[in-house]
Amino acid sequence: MHTLTQDSAHFPPSLKEARPIPESLYYNGSLDALSRPLISIVGSRKMSTYGSAVLQALVPPLVQAGLVVVSGLAYGVDAAAHRCALDHGGTGIAVIGSSLDQLYPASHTSLADKLVRSGGIVLSEYPPGTPGFKFHFPRRNRIIAALSPVLLIIEAADPSGTFSTARAALEMGKEVCVVPADITRGQSNGTLRLLKDGARPVSCPEDILSLYQMQLPLLAKEPLQPALTGSPATLYASISHGLTSVDALAQDTGFNIATVQALLSVLELDGYITYRQSQWQTTL
Repeated sequence: MHTLTQDSAHFPPSLKEARPIPESLYYNGSLDALSRPLISIVGSRKMSTYGSAVLQALVPPLVQAGLVVVSGLAYGVDAAAHRCALDHGGTGIAVIGSSLDQLYPASHTSLADKLVRSGGIVLSEYPPGTPGFKFHFPRRNRIIAALSPVLLIIEAADPSGTFSTARAALEMGKEVCVVPADITRGQSNGTLRLLKDGARPVSCPEDILSLYQMQLPLLAKEPLQPALTGSPATLYASISHGLTSVDALAQDTGFNIATVQALLSVLELDGYITYRQSQWQTTL
């Protein structure tokens, strides 16, 4: 564990826009990550399959263009954004709401270790021995917003902690980008509200990279998968819970065999599932 103070040469200048400015930062990892182009990505703790598909479509190209993902290591979108960056050769900066020696959530300790080993960094303004109290997380969000020139919001309910990050980013003059989402889902209410309030809608990596005056790397773009609702979402949930045979899926969902087989074909064509080792498995 190391410490950065406001008068340190390595203290990120962008954090001086935060209110209040962090007095000290405790960190594990490489300070080099702070000097690279950064993008903050946040969203719902109850990420949907649509949110997962959005991350898979947007994060790999952003990482391959050279951006480092900043997020909060929380459940849902935060952790998924970090994992997606790591899976595609990138790294990240995790800003947590507890001290480094009492990392919350504890189940993400291995993810934090992977970030550090990949050249990333885990940051906290809380001294050793500080648990993750509830009020720490809205306060932590101003640091996530301050570090990057762009805040990307994947999914957000209304109200949600994501709004405190968005408010902080707007107050600091950051670009707030929002991915449009399914209006029938609760996870979309917040993002729809932000769009109505003037946030920038984005639907592809190019929309985001243009804000950095970067171009998309020469790689195959992954198409955005359709959002899952209704019967396909019900069947996908059953497969996610470990049911792999047609008979078991029919029993769990209440659909007849013909319906299950038709839905399986749709999910496979859309890239949500695959048939391996004589059983259906999710791909996300």
